[in-house]
Amino acid sequence: MQLSGNMLRSRALPSSPRTLISISAVLLFGYPPKVIWVRVGNAPTDAIEALLRRRAGDVVAFASDHESAFLILD
Repeated sequence: MQLSGNMLRSRALPSSPRTLISISAVLLFGYPPKVIWVRVGNAPTDAIEALLRRRAGDVVAFASDHESAFLILD
C-alpha cells in the first residue's frame, strides 16, 4: 500500500508527527522482526530441539499473531 501526500494529510491518519514517522517507517521497511528468545543457556542441540518441538504450537501461534513481537522459550 502506498500513501499519497493527500492521504497523509487526511484525518484518517493520526496527526502526531511521531505517529506519522512510525507509520512511514512501517510502510517503508515493513513491520519489525519477531524475536524468539531461547533461554536455555549453554545447552546441547538435543535440548534446544526438544524445547522447540515441545513449544511448536506456541511458535506457530506467535508467528500468526500480528500484535506480538517477542516470545521467550525456556
